[in-house]
Amino acid sequence: MGSCAGAVIARDPSERAWIAWLGVLDAYRGRGIGTQLLRTVFRLLRDRGHNSVGVDVDTHNSASALSVYRAAGMSERGTADQWRKIYAHQPF
Repeated sequence: MGSCAGAVIARDPSERAWIAWLGVLDAYRGRGIGTQLLRTVFRLLRDRGHNSVGVDVDTHNSASALSVYRAAGMSERGTADQWRKIYAHQPF
């Protein structure tokens, strides 16, 4: 039995299908595993009646997430910046 190289978690509420998480171990990246995981989830979600799937992604992430989502057929609909305030010596 082999080990897990990657995984994807998708949410399937009736109003909106969503990729909640996608990950591929470093040693297995660049082999199309993430793209194949996404395409499998897209097919399952389409079979459940969804005609689109969304995802939020850090556009500066070091894992080349944008290229994985594009390779799976997704396209950018918009971007948003996140802001935060860090308080010195205060736990979150």
